[in-house]
Amino acid sequence: MAEEKYFRKSHNYYEHLVYARLMVVKDIPAGYPDFLEDVACVALNRLPPRYVKDSVNLFFYTPMKEIELMQTAVAEAVDAALTVVRAHLNRQDRPD
Repeated sequence: MAEEKYFRKSHNYYEHLVYARLMVVKDIPAGYPDFLEDVACVALNRLPPRYVKDSVNLFFYTPMKEIELMQTAVAEAVDAALTVVRAHLNRQDRPD
């Protein structure tokens, strides 16, 4: 695909923050290998996109207060996503 040649570096910065936060989750349910990925998807869908070419650019051009707000939003989105995905696991009527 031709666009891969030009747009290899662009990414949603929130992905990095969400993935980093999920790496410290300790109570991952046994028998659910997609748990963290499902939580990441739910969390990312709760956050606005924030596309950057390079993460360094984000820190250079973004005020510290805004970065702190982003980190708080990620913590809240991940916590909510953990609750949603765990609740889904505990449903009695879910398909296996």
